[in-house]
Amino acid sequence: MAAGLMVAYVFATPYILPWYDGLALGLLALVAASTVDRFVVAHLLVLSLAYLPARVEGQPEDLDWLREVVRPQLAWLLLALTAALALWAWRAARSERLPSTSAPARARRVPG
Repeated sequence: MAAGLMVAYVFATPYILPWYDGLALGLLALVAASTVDRFVVAHLLVLSLAYLPARVEGQPEDLDWLREVVRPQLAWLLLALTAALALWAWRAARSERLPSTSAPARARRVPG
């Protein structure tokens, strides 16, 4: 439960820095590996691209493309990643709620 809440916080908070993902990764290390781990690692990668080195004052001019080209696109990438996580979670929860279609078929085949 704590890992789920931490992942939700990391993906839903309006202000986040890359090292906040360490909180989620620490809790995810305590539970079985899942697809959520990949989402958090991808989230960390995108945040790292947004934070370094484009926030350094007085950076060399040949790195200006990071600030001018890459950084404006990363918010959309984070939004897409969050939407993909929500869709994956919805499908996973939906598949657990739906009864297996093979169970009623087996019950009908019982010789009587």
